[in-house]
Amino acid sequence: MSITRPLLSLAILVLPAAQPSAAQERVVLEDFETAPADRWSKAADPIERLGEAARTGESGGRWNPGPGSSAIRTAIPEDWRSFAALRFSVRPHAAPTALVERTLEVRVRERGGRHAWWRKVSVPAGEWTEVELPLWRFRQAGSPRWTEMESLALAARAPGPIDLDDMVLVPGSAGEASHVLPDEEGLGYAFPDRAYVRRVHRKGPFRLFTDAREVDAGLFLDEMESLYGDFRRIFAVEEPPPVAPFDLFLYREESDYRSLFPGLVRRLYSAELAPPEADGMSVGYLAASSHDPGQPLGRPVFLHEMTHCLLGYHLRLPSNGNWLQEGAATLMQNAKRPQPDLDEQIQKMLEEKNHVPLARLFEAERLRPGPLYLQAMTFLEFLRAGERAGSFASFVAGWREGKKTGELSRELLGLSGDDLDRAWLEFCREKYR
Repeated sequence: MSITRPLLSLAILVLPAAQPSAAQERVVLEDFETAPADRWSKAADPIERLGEAARTGESGGRWNPGPGSSAIRTAIPEDWRSFAALRFSVRPHAAPTALVERTLEVRVRERGGRHAWWRKVSVPAGEWTEVELPLWRFRQAGSPRWTEMESLALAARAPGPIDLDDMVLVPGSAGEASHVLPDEEGLGYAFPDRAYVRRVHRKGPFRLFTDAREVDAGLFLDEMESLYGDFRRIFAVEEPPPVAPFDLFLYREESDYRSLFPGLVRRLYSAELAPPEADGMSVGYLAASSHDPGQPLGRPVFLHEMTHCLLGYHLRLPSNGNWLQEGAATLMQNAKRPQPDLDEQIQKMLEEKNHVPLARLFEAERLRPGPLYLQAMTFLEFLRAGERAGSFASFVAGWREGKKTGELSRELLGLSGDDLDRAWLEFCREKYR
């Protein structure tokens, strides 16, 4: 069930800082030269126009966000259909925690939309980086509608100054696909020098790519489609599946999975990734693992990883290893492949007090594999049990809107703090005995 989820920039082309071509046609959103920086009018922490913050020209923008702060710009073109990408230059200063890398979220919102469609950008601190985000990477199930764009926002995941310059929309086509399909060249990078690679796609929302002859693709996809049906039922998903399928890469050799996955991600998503330490990994809408001959349906970790993909698509949740991601993935994995000693492991977690106050669990950015995964899973089971089950769909709707679990628990259950902890513990002692 363990997974390593490093910081990475999905679907982002990170370029060395270079002078933009004068001949290139573009639409300038912000150059911090011709318009005041206060056009980011809803920024909780203002963006200042400073000469020392410039990459090109006489001035750039310096933003000094607090933790979780965002800067929102509504002065943008309404119709983005004739643009292919958003490009900007960024130079993060070292954060107070001495991070060598800083992470931003770039968010776009359509008019009247409840949700922001976002992509994560991780760049080195202390130097200029030019980032290019293809617009089609923001699309999910037909949204956003490029004819009705309302705002562009930057969100900081850690405090500390960030310099910005030359934010432009690059001409082209915004595109209508939900995400990229692996092309022949990309598959060649994923499975080099393989005489045998199968690609299996039925009517369901999954495609399997494997170089393992002994894999029963039909059984494998049956289980994935069953997982998807259970996921849609449990999390009250009504929207249709994505336009393009979720991709599953199953390698014959474990060493191939660990060595080739970084190359695959680099090729398909223009991102850098260290070789995975876990038995499986997911990035965006792609999950990968290696084949275990003793498990004809594939490793249970595939169920765990695909749940991360489904949560990202349908609930718009970042795959950063928080309690909801790991709790839901553990829940769905055990629903399909029950862990034989699950009750005993949960009893041990309770008896040895290998759990934390729920308020801390909700706020943790990333959970360590182990007892906290079980705690997160049991809290979801707690929410789905008894009279609370009627409120679970409202919890899911709240999570989709970015509401915090503690707030939802007070609003929907009338429980918070120690009262919520006691109710959860009582549920666990009764159910897992």
